[in-house]
Amino acid sequence: MDDATAWRNRFMMLMDRLPTPTGLCLGDGVLVDVNPAFAQLLGTTPMKLRARQINDLLQPNDAQEYDRVLGSLSNRRRRRGDLMVRWPTGAGTLTIQVLSDYGLTVLLLTLVRTPIESADVPDLTDRELAVLRLTAGGATSAQAAHQLGLTADGVNYHLNRLLDRFRVPNRVALIARAYTLGILDTTTWPPT
Repeated sequence: MDDATAWRNRFMMLMDRLPTPTGLCLGDGVLVDVNPAFAQLLGTTPMKLRARQINDLLQPNDAQEYDRVLGSLSNRRRRRGDLMVRWPTGAGTLTIQVLSDYGLTVLLLTLVRTPIESADVPDLTDRELAVLRLTAGGATSAQAAHQLGLTADGVNYHLNRLLDRFRVPNRVALIARAYTLGILDTTTWPPT
């Protein structure tokens, strides 16, 4: 075994044991490897994240900042950049560092979750809370509308407002965020 292979193996063993969510990806954003802490933060296992696009998992809060940071990293003007990102169950800071190894550019990623503050929990009206609970329970827009005395468009209106206020891309992420923030009770079914 040559020195480079031995050092790579040592690094990979160390990365697996780090408590900080850490990963490696290629310059095009394809994940090569992540440690268990990174996978746990995203609610999955390291094997399920390999060969996935980092953009599919983490959305930047500011797309222009994302393009600027990645552009400066790829042009070698900077060796490190920080981005505010979000995922269905949380948000945090992604630190990207360029590692050059034998002509191959690899990005070292570290992800730090932003603690949830009470200011991050939006105040919901009774109607919004009812729509959220019914949606979490699996009701379609039409079913929720029937139970609440609204139209399906009215339910969709409330859901779209909730998606914007919680800064999430879809209903599944909305429900996950509501559970994470403690708005929905994880110990009861249907959701309350």
